[in-house]
Amino acid sequence: MKISKIEYPEVAILHIKKFIKSVLASPDPSEKNNVDFFKKDERRTLYFPAVSSDLPIEVRSNDGESLLTGKLTSFNLSELAIERLPGTFSLSILPTGKPVKVHCYDKDMEAVNISAKVQESTRFICWLEDLRLIPFSSNRAAPRFPLFNAPAQIFMANDTYMSNPTECKVLDISPIGARIVSEYCYPDDLPLRLRVELAKGCGPISFRCLIARAEMQKDNTFEYGVIFAQLDQRKQHELMMDMQKAREQLQKKVKG
Repeated sequence: MKISKIEYPEVAILHIKKFIKSVLASPDPSEKNNVDFFKKDERRTLYFPAVSSDLPIEVRSNDGESLLTGKLTSFNLSELAIERLPGTFSLSILPTGKPVKVHCYDKDMEAVNISAKVQESTRFICWLEDLRLIPFSSNRAAPRFPLFNAPAQIFMANDTYMSNPTECKVLDISPIGARIVSEYCYPDDLPLRLRVELAKGCGPISFRCLIARAEMQKDNTFEYGVIFAQLDQRKQHELMMDMQKAREQLQKKVKG
C-alpha cells in the first residue's frame, strides 16, 4: 500500500483503515486455497467492464442529479474509491448509506453505470459499497464522448452571423448528436446551431442541430438531446480530431 498524500491525514487514515480491514479479513497468503484473494481483480472483470481510470467518474442520485465528480483510485468487487480531481479543493460530502449511481466509461468509451451505497464520504475521498452493475444497452450508431459540462453557445438557426448566443453546457457529444444543458426552454424539433470548443487550443466547432428530446431538471434547467445535420467528411474529421485532443486533455487533468 502506498499513501502519497501524507499532507492530508484524513485520506491517509481512511486508506490505513481499509488496508487493516482487508488484512484482517483475508486468509493467510501462504494457504493454497487463497487463490481467489490474489485474483480479486481478475474476478472483478467477470462482473464489471474494464472501467477507465483515465477519465473523470461521476456520482449521481437515483433521479439523475449530479452529486460529485472525481477520479477512480480503487475498485474491487466490494467497493470503489473516488478522490478529488487535480486542481479541485474538495468533494461534496454524501450521507452514509445513501443509494447512488456511478456513471463512468470503459476502455472503448461505452457508458458504464453502477448502483452503489455510500460507505464513507469526506472532502477528500468517497468510498462506495454494495456495487451492482446496471444493465445498459445502446442503439446509438456512435458512442458519446463525455465533455463534463463544457461551456458552449446556442444560436437560432436564422442567426446567420451567430451574433446572439445563449450559454449552455455540453455533457457529451458524438458525430450523430449531443446532450446539452441550458437555462432556456426550447420546443421539440426546433432547428438551432451549437458552437463549442471541445479542447483548449482547438478553436470552436459548430453544428446545425435539431432538438430531439427535452427534460426539465431539478434545478429548473433543461437537458436536451440534439441531433446534428449529417456531417460532411471534413467536419467529421475535424470533430474526431478535436475529440481525441479533448480526451488527451481530460486524461492529463485526471492524472495531474
